Amino acid sequence: MSIENRKFSKTIKAGKRTYFIDIESNKTDSRKYFSITESKSTSIGFERQELKIYIEDVNNFVQGLNEAIDYYNFISRPLKIVTEKIEQQN
Repeated sequence: MSIENRKFSKTIKAGKRTYFIDIESNKTDSRKYFSITESKSTSIGFERQELKIYIEDVNNFVQGLNEAIDYYNFISRPLKIVTEKIEQQN
């Protein structure tokens, strides 16, 4: 995507991975969308994965993402509590 179509850009470095969150507009009809790209180093170069979410779908996407995060936090919590108790005993 060309720079003139990019409205916002944020880079997140996470170990060997880098995430890019951009708001861009479509060249043909100027519809705006979020572009979330993962870039990671491999033995033969870089691998990229991209997800595009059109603005009209963002609220539903964020709601689903929040539900997934809440579920992850719920299932991870018991393990964290057990781990903390074991660490306290040592």
